Amino acid sequence: MELIIRKAQVSDAEKLLDYGRNIAEESSFLIITPEEMKAEDVASEENWIKSFESSGNLLLVAEVEGEIVGSLNCNRPRRSRVRHIGMIGVAVRKPYWNQRVGTKLIEALFEWAKENDVEEIQLTVLKHNDRAKHVYQKLGFQVIGERPRAMKYEDGTYANEVLMSYYLVR
Repeated sequence: MELIIRKAQVSDAEKLLDYGRNIAEESSFLIITPEEMKAEDVASEENWIKSFESSGNLLLVAEVEGEIVGSLNCNRPRRSRVRHIGMIGVAVRKPYWNQRVGTKLIEALFEWAKENDVEEIQLTVLKHNDRAKHVYQKLGFQVIGERPRAMKYEDGTYANEVLMSYYLVR
């Protein structure tokens, strides 16, 4: 499997939309529901991609044979006192779990972060998402907090969220 990690482009909008619909169906670990994802359209996806280009943030895609199988977004606050922190979200298509796609995306993020004055990477992950937590811990992320009842599922149950952090500058 040849995995390509690259910055997303506006021309990826349709493929990113299909990818988003797939991951929303495949995993209950995401904040977006399949129904909400179905309501998205190509124009909104194009605008979302453009927002990364214009703000100094990062949107990466992982491709296998032209298909998007993973993504990572890194958003930084506008304010100078907190701009050294990037908050990330990572998702991978279920058929590609356990194939280092998430690891490769985060390694590419680390390179970008070093070149863009990002000193700390933060993420949230559902407490019961052991697979993702293991990947993050293996890469050096540490748990720095927990938020109870962070997500409410359609059946009325809740999931706690863990905040993790990685320091590029110590």
